[in-house]
Amino acid sequence: MLPNKSDRADEGERVQVGLVFGRLWRAPPHGSSATLGSSHFMKNTFIILLSGLLFYACSQKQATPSGSTSAIDLIQSGTDTTWPGDITLHVTKRDGQSLQGVQINHTLPPDGRKVTYTADSATVLPGNDKGDDPEHYIKIVIHGAKAEGVTASGEKVSSVEDVTLVLKKQM
Repeated sequence: MLPNKSDRADEGERVQVGLVFGRLWRAPPHGSSATLGSSHFMKNTFIILLSGLLFYACSQKQATPSGSTSAIDLIQSGTDTTWPGDITLHVTKRDGQSLQGVQINHTLPPDGRKVTYTADSATVLPGNDKGDDPEHYIKIVIHGAKAEGVTASGEKVSSVEDVTLVLKKQM
């Protein structure tokens, strides 16, 4: 039989004794800070765990859904960007709205003919021809673009022209 009291019970202290995990434990006095062992140990452990959790949360790269990136932010220097309609845009350098070393490859739908536009420079603007929906559309203005392609009869064609393209990002 386990004792429920000790000599100090008359002094107003809590001194219950019980069996926990196969060991005999004695409860600390009422109001004691040693309820779960050393309070300093628990406080330090809590602070370390909380600091570690905060550090871990702040150091993680935020995951953004693919739909949350605006269309204009998809254009990066030195990369190929694929757009609906079988269009690939390559930009050598981008500085804000200014593009350098622009190449656009476009495969035409009915028969798979390819048209390539190349230019030294271009301007990219958010939005479509009406200037709205800047999250999903971009407008590229290429001055003096060299267009090369093949006609339906197989004849190679080359021209220099001003080209304005409105592209919608893939959803």
